[in-house]
Amino acid sequence: MEVRAPGTPLTALNVQPRAHVGISGVTAPKLNVQDDLSLGSNTWMCAAIILGAVAIRTLGRGALVKGLKRNQRSSKRIYMGVKGGMRNPYWYGGEESPRAPSWLPGYVPEERDGETLPKPDEGSEPPASLPKFVNLEWWQSQPAAIKTRSPSYWRRLFNDAGERRFERFKPYSLPEAIDIIFAGYEGDWHDKDDTFELKLKMALDSKYPDQQIRTKVSLPNGLGKEQRVAVFCAPEEEKEMLDMGASIAGKTLQDQIQAEEFEFDVLITKPASMPALAKLGKILGKRRLMPSPKSGTVVTDIEGAIKEWKKGGTLELRSGARMVISVPFGKQSQGKEKLLENVRSLLQQLADKAPEGAKKQKEFFSKMHIQSHGGPSIVIDSVEWPSHGYVAPQQEDSNIPLALRMA
Repeated sequence: MEVRAPGTPLTALNVQPRAHVGISGVTAPKLNVQDDLSLGSNTWMCAAIILGAVAIRTLGRGALVKGLKRNQRSSKRIYMGVKGGMRNPYWYGGEESPRAPSWLPGYVPEERDGETLPKPDEGSEPPASLPKFVNLEWWQSQPAAIKTRSPSYWRRLFNDAGERRFERFKPYSLPEAIDIIFAGYEGDWHDKDDTFELKLKMALDSKYPDQQIRTKVSLPNGLGKEQRVAVFCAPEEEKEMLDMGASIAGKTLQDQIQAEEFEFDVLITKPASMPALAKLGKILGKRRLMPSPKSGTVVTDIEGAIKEWKKGGTLELRSGARMVISVPFGKQSQGKEKLLENVRSLLQQLADKAPEGAKKQKEFFSKMHIQSHGGPSIVIDSVEWPSHGYVAPQQEDSNIPLALRMA
């Protein structure tokens, strides 16, 4: 054993070689200060690897990969638009960074490496919906997510003074949100009858069958337009189905589906035709057009189903893997009162038809937005969310003796 000589500082021992006898009897030199630091960093690295393995085992590799992909999608949505490409590339150039279109008031040609770049929207004309407050300086001051939007989107998001009509993350009641959307249509710049849409994020888990949503709802005031109804049937029944009011049926429908052409909104069939239709399931399934008894599209009364779906008052709701539901609830021409009645009725029916697994969950809705087609979405206040019949688990009374509770 090494003994410190009187007057020798303790730090001196750390740099002096020391010998230790291992298990096998072989002596090993004492590690110096640098080796100690290296050993400590390796220890932390090993601990990080172990913790990472535990996280993957606990959360699952899929959850971590989904998180990384979600971050990538968010970045791409902010800087390049949605689904891997910029919004409106014919105006803004379609490059990683949007370029100012030539129809902006105050437009100045861009230069790069001493050369003048061609106009990103060569040959295009100023949109009729361009707000008066928009100019090059205003456009350059906006984030990329706003820069690449259409002028009609700007009109609905900003008022005539260039101020936002609503706060981005502030929740609004349904009447307030509908009023805000209608305010964006003031003036004579818009001549289309836009569809109003409801977007829902459900607080459910798609991996459990009893939490998946697949049902139909009826709007009291309809959608404001008729739907095209297709009937899958035998070729010899095609004429009969067309006489009942179907838009397409029989052999003609089968050929169109195989060619992946879809000139219909709803597909219905009889139970007896489902085995034959199953062969086209890969094509129809990814477009959510496959008939199902739960959604009311596999029926025995074909004529009644055609009339019900054709008038546009019946909608099919399905939740995907991300538990997101997007559904129209009317047209602008129907007016505020009918649209409000439609969306509240839709939400109440969805809550009343909540799957059994959802009733065990305290939360049914997670997020809710409404918007007109192609316009900004508005967050809806949770006070508008109807009850879905949650049943709280019963708690045992601890004051009752254990013997009586087990009896």
